[in-house]
Amino acid sequence: MRTKLAVLTAAFVAAGALSSMAQSNVYSLNVVGYVNVTFTNGFNIVGNPLDKDGTGTNNTIVGVFSNTLPNNTGVFKFTGGGFNTSLGFARGSWNADSSFNPGEAIFLSIPATTSFTFVGQVLQGSQTNQYIVPGFNLLSSKIPLSGGIGTVLQYTPVNGDQVFLYNTADGYHSFGFARGAWGPSEPQLSPGQGMFINTTSSSWVQNFTVQ
Repeated sequence: MRTKLAVLTAAFVAAGALSSMAQSNVYSLNVVGYVNVTFTNGFNIVGNPLDKDGTGTNNTIVGVFSNTLPNNTGVFKFTGGGFNTSLGFARGSWNADSSFNPGEAIFLSIPATTSFTFVGQVLQGSQTNQYIVPGFNLLSSKIPLSGGIGTVLQYTPVNGDQVFLYNTADGYHSFGFARGAWGPSEPQLSPGQGMFINTTSSSWVQNFTVQ
């Protein structure tokens, strides 16, 4: 590995597409990035778009968010067909911890609109989302790109797939895949955004390399 600079920084903005990527004359296998997001007052489906420290071991609710969120924030994880509601932030600390790896997603209940910055390493190469199983899943992309779930984020849909995106203003937006096409349109996701997907598939492999 040749390294002209110790770190290559890639900036991604959750509300839009890739904003900037500094790479001229830089050689590195590790790409450190950040993702700016705004959590709205109420419920948000949130994914972790980066590997916090490059080890894959500190991607947890406490490790990612620390004490940066408002008191009375709640986290709802979807496992085994239901929600685990035991995680909460109050009086400056979390009452419990849980995994929050790239590819997972959570429902985040927050009492006030809050800006947050994810910081960590960009996952590169072939990335298999190990959290997708037949049935309902609460998932996110493992690579921090904005765009269509298939055309950009490389999910191969199967007939009967349903995707549900959520925003506080008007609730769920639903999308279905049938006869080889999405209706009413292909779901679009941003870095840091999660989704519900109901599928018979158990495969989502993404390939990504910072050029």
